[in-house]
Amino acid sequence: MTTSSTTGPTSPRTDGKYARLLSPMTIRGNVLRNRMITTGHSIMAPWHPAGDETTYVDYCRRRAKGGAALLIAQPVNVEPFHDWPWPVVDRLKRLADAVHEEGALVTPQVVNFGRQIGSHVLLDERAEWSFNGGQDEFGEAAHRMTSAEVQLMVDAFGRLAEVFREAGLDGLELHGAHGYLLQQSYSPWGNGRDDEWGEQLAFSTAVLQAVRSGLGEDKILGWRMTADDQLREEENGLTAEELMDVARRLVDTGHIDFMNLSIGTKAPAYSQPAVASFRYPKGYDLELAKGLRDAIDARVPVVGVGGIVDPDMAEQALADEMCDLIGMTRGFISDPDMGVKILRGDEDRIRTCVRVAECNSRRVDGKVVQCWHNPEFGREARFAAVPAPARRKSVLVVGAGVAGLQAAEVAVKRGHDVRIVEASDHPGGRLRNILGTRAAELFGTVDHLVNELRHEGVRVEYGHRLTAAEIRALDFDEVVVATGAEHDLAAHGLDRPGIVSVDDAIVGELPEGVKVLVVDRTGHNPAGVAVEKLALEGHEVVYVTPFDRMVTNGGYNHRLDYQDLFRRSPLITAMTFKDLRSFENGKAMLVDPDGIESHLLGIDVVVAAVHPVPRDGLVHELDALGVTVHTCGDVIAPRGVTTATREATLLAQTF
Repeated sequence: MTTSSTTGPTSPRTDGKYARLLSPMTIRGNVLRNRMITTGHSIMAPWHPAGDETTYVDYCRRRAKGGAALLIAQPVNVEPFHDWPWPVVDRLKRLADAVHEEGALVTPQVVNFGRQIGSHVLLDERAEWSFNGGQDEFGEAAHRMTSAEVQLMVDAFGRLAEVFREAGLDGLELHGAHGYLLQQSYSPWGNGRDDEWGEQLAFSTAVLQAVRSGLGEDKILGWRMTADDQLREEENGLTAEELMDVARRLVDTGHIDFMNLSIGTKAPAYSQPAVASFRYPKGYDLELAKGLRDAIDARVPVVGVGGIVDPDMAEQALADEMCDLIGMTRGFISDPDMGVKILRGDEDRIRTCVRVAECNSRRVDGKVVQCWHNPEFGREARFAAVPAPARRKSVLVVGAGVAGLQAAEVAVKRGHDVRIVEASDHPGGRLRNILGTRAAELFGTVDHLVNELRHEGVRVEYGHRLTAAEIRALDFDEVVVATGAEHDLAAHGLDRPGIVSVDDAIVGELPEGVKVLVVDRTGHNPAGVAVEKLALEGHEVVYVTPFDRMVTNGGYNHRLDYQDLFRRSPLITAMTFKDLRSFENGKAMLVDPDGIESHLLGIDVVVAAVHPVPRDGLVHELDALGVTVHTCGDVIAPRGVTTATREATLLAQTF
């Protein structure tokens, strides 16, 4: 490792703060302007011949412009059946050019999934190629490669490296973790052959040699290494010591320029701990990074990962020599300008990732990937093209929940005069309910918005419930009503003794030792948060839902978190395909989809997880007075923070 002069979007700060994080590093003559990188992650389909790279290139350019030093770009799948079509090569060239224009480096990740994920991800949906056959985590049978086919796979890695060099990329990262083909090759879980490819590092070494030959000596070659495969003994995984021995021997080849650790094996379940939610501590993988760095004697840089979302933790990890580079992928998803803000001393204005894992959950669930509170994500070009306002306007925002705060922030940053009024004495709306739960970190979204408004000279006016007549008299150019939603059990036929809303269950306290029935009719996270809180308080909880799985709409990461909690807690019983028909005198009558009834006795309290009702009375009153009014967030329909921030932003961009 050597240093050289910093290049980047702004001049470095001079106060010495974050000196290590902002220090450059040179790898094989390639200068990283600081220690902040983004690790490989899939968000679109830019490399599929039928796909389009434009949005993805815009996404990467935005992170490079925002101060990331190295982008490990979205994985490119190695297939021995195809030469890379030239349109895809041209896309890689456009990626390289875009990132280089912003002063950063880019090394896409390279992967073959082996017997993971499924054949649907392959161009022609051929059988998955593996070392030992068997099946993937979804039950699909995999093909056991012949010796000659293994060599074809090695050659394919080498050809792809040549393509990367021709495209002007700065190198690549080989994905040797998450249970994919390279990890399968060095693990008894995935190999077990008795031919020449059964030797633990035969395939990895051959791939490294082929890739280095294709890249040349001046390009960066990284390796994603699992530090904990999380396989049970009977699954034939490797111990931590054995994995570190693999890492040492890989570095011994002399081909690897950095090690980027991760954890977990089975896809996509590995992403529960690898892209963990707020239920895991920040920096949860740093001790593993330290172990890897020590195991390889710090001969090549090690990337620290695992919920490192703020510069203070990143700087401390470098100071403690736990790692040499910092993977801050979700940090740059949440705030693409994070690096620039650190450089100019505005770290207090970073939109810090709150680790809701919305990005990963939507990816695994097959939805368009979005960020919980950065609506620009995936819309970078569209946001850049928003025209400046024709004139300065006066804007009134009613409601200081997430939607109202977001609308106010966007409007004031577009140059408008903004006034925001809140009827209660605090911001955040219903999101404030989580402050007493394990999900309290999510309230950072509200804290950030309030802080941004303060920096822009806007103070939220609390304790003032504006009437429609007052609003009409104020005569603002634009009026935004973002008054959210509230629970109304009567609207769902549940206004009965002993039944409380999920919000009341989350913020309130129940007498010690009560037995609680949680009825989840929405499949969203408030039900899971309530169960978690009640069980942690020592209550016996029965969870029922009419859906086919628990907290079905909570997002992949949270479903797995809840499944673990529900399975492991002796206080929780969970049932699917069940709904509440009636509740009286401690007796809950349940019904399944066939109309078959069952009973639960001794229930003290029923928690109804149903959708709240929009608080839209003011909207109708203003409409009746002829006042043009805009709405965003839950006052339209209660759908959560991701939707609220997006709607509020797109609305305010029209002012």
